[in-house]
Amino acid sequence: MNDILVGLKNWRKKRNMDNKEFVLDVEISNLLEECAEYLRADTNYDRIDALCDISVFSINAISYDHIEGDNVLSNCRSIKDELSFKSEEDIYFIISKISHMCELKDDISHELREILLACVNSVNSLGYDYKKCMIETIKEISSREQDPKQVKEWKEKGISGKWKKNKNQDKSTLYKANYNSCKFTN
Repeated sequence: MNDILVGLKNWRKKRNMDNKEFVLDVEISNLLEECAEYLRADTNYDRIDALCDISVFSINAISYDHIEGDNVLSNCRSIKDELSFKSEEDIYFIISKISHMCELKDDISHELREILLACVNSVNSLGYDYKKCMIETIKEISSREQDPKQVKEWKEKGISGKWKKNKNQDKSTLYKANYNSCKFTN
């Protein structure tokens, strides 16, 4: 799990996002957008992609909220047995946790950690290795360049909103996650 945390920490640092503040409405919007992608997904590839993106937003939100601890999942070990749903049920559990975050507005780290565990469970229940899938996701998001207009805005006004991709980036420089290489072998 440490590879994932270090990979995302480096990703945030390269994009000047390591000091971003947690804004509940923005983060909830990002998480719900990825949940919608999961619900619209026709393939396991797209489901894995959405679950890994939910994980990225959750891990980053925890870091923005300056929650201490090297292991993001360390405080969730006790609820792991409760999170042994089927993949389809996990997304509704995640949505309920996001809804609960709206009610709490404070100390949402527990909900974020439960969301992460649901993502781990769901990816694994689909027959894929979560850690390998997240490494693939980090490779993909690390290959993306930031929208030049947003770079300028963030330098002038500070970080705000969701990180935007450069739509004019040379397609040959983009990495596409290979989740098929992450399937469990029997």
